Amino acid sequence: MFELEPESPELMAYYRANLEEHRKIAGGCRIPPFTKDLRRDLMAFLPDNESIQLVEVVTRMGDFCNTADLISMRRSVSRQLKVRSVNMPRGKRTAPGLREFVAHVAPVLLSLGLPLATGGRSKLVQALQMIAYELDLPGDPRDELRRLRKIQVSNAERDSRLAAELVASALKHFAPLR
Repeated sequence: MFELEPESPELMAYYRANLEEHRKIAGGCRIPPFTKDLRRDLMAFLPDNESIQLVEVVTRMGDFCNTADLISMRRSVSRQLKVRSVNMPRGKRTAPGLREFVAHVAPVLLSLGLPLATGGRSKLVQALQMIAYELDLPGDPRDELRRLRKIQVSNAERDSRLAAELVASALKHFAPLR
């Protein structure tokens, strides 16, 4: 669950060091850049132009609008998990592209200083929604953030409960004899 944590400093340094090269690759793949309007709107949330370029390059390199490729990758992962007898949870699936978009772009935005919040007026949600709208991604990034946050809280509660059980079982051996 690293989607809701800031991106590692090493990966951010890599993105910064290869910014121009990734921009050329995305251009060669005909993945459109951000519009001037989106850049202007993102200035309200991000500190400088380099940060906007960084988010743009990460978004373009992800190619989150290539739904056929993303569906193919999901199927491949599902097949590999079935081979290893791992069952995916049932239920509604996030639209292709949206899950990957939030998983790649949210950590970058968090590392650029946006606070983790899932409310409709939070800076993180607004920035993700603006970019998703520009990309014409189906679904709402806020819903995906909320889903990920719910999973994160559930995992934290489970880990806390397991830790308490382990401590309690270990302390049983040190109980005073009667």
